[in-house]
Amino acid sequence: MNEEDTYLETGLIKISKSVYKSVYDSQGQYFHRLSKVDPDIITEDVLNPEKSVHQGLLLQNFSPLKNKRLLEIGSGFAVNHIVWTKKFGIDGYGIEPGDEGFNSSLKISRQLVRDNGLSPERLINAVGENIPFEDGCFDLVYSTNVLEHTQDPGKVLQEAIRVLKPGGFAQIVFPNYRSFYDGHYNIFHPPIFSNRFFQWLVANIYGRDPYFASTIRTELNPSWCKVQLKPFIESGQVEVLGMGQAVFTERLTHIDFSHWQALSNLEPLFRFGNKIGINWLAAKIVNQLSAWTPVILTLKKTA
Repeated sequence: MNEEDTYLETGLIKISKSVYKSVYDSQGQYFHRLSKVDPDIITEDVLNPEKSVHQGLLLQNFSPLKNKRLLEIGSGFAVNHIVWTKKFGIDGYGIEPGDEGFNSSLKISRQLVRDNGLSPERLINAVGENIPFEDGCFDLVYSTNVLEHTQDPGKVLQEAIRVLKPGGFAQIVFPNYRSFYDGHYNIFHPPIFSNRFFQWLVANIYGRDPYFASTIRTELNPSWCKVQLKPFIESGQVEVLGMGQAVFTERLTHIDFSHWQALSNLEPLFRFGNKIGINWLAAKIVNQLSAWTPVILTLKKTA
């Protein structure tokens, strides 16, 4: 990548103009049609290395990252993989499907990894329901904004636990559809208990294309987590360390949404709440209703 082709170069990542354009033309334009958010804002959010730093620090609250063998389920454009390798020293791998959805993601991510002097062979064409690694071979498993787009999210969760070493940690981040806001469409909604209702809401209240809504696994919420994890907890295989309530409270009471483009759209509302002194109460009520978002499911494999 020559200097004239550089869109962004920091100590964390180099992004070429061609890679930026590819992301803009795919995810940027697609989600612009759904959310009405400027495609440049969407593209910059997807490629934002500072968000990867923030995510890495959240994960590091539970485990040091240096020299840890880490698998990212749904590595997207591999920004986390690059930043975490350079800043935190992970021994990282990523899986990303190359033949469905945004089928250019894997190709673009391999180019971005190559541009940053890393091996594209670390990014593997695979899905979370069938992870092509043996049992107990990773210290850490991470995924963000992927589970809601999978065919079988329960199977993905099982696979994440399977490939973890005893003593290893998994952190799976996804929207809570018992909450009030969807970042894909940039819309408010009541708690979603039916995907058909979600499609109706998107089409009839917001006038948006409901096809994408039909593909989202809107059953995902804290109660779903408890049901899926019950056999693993009862058998002593995993311990749940948190689901993100504390992080949501911290963000709401300190107005810290700078690294989360979707939630940052709500910042004016939260700033008003903070000004009149009700955010702490709002956070308490939201958490009691299991309506915080996103869910940040953090597990430790105990056996």
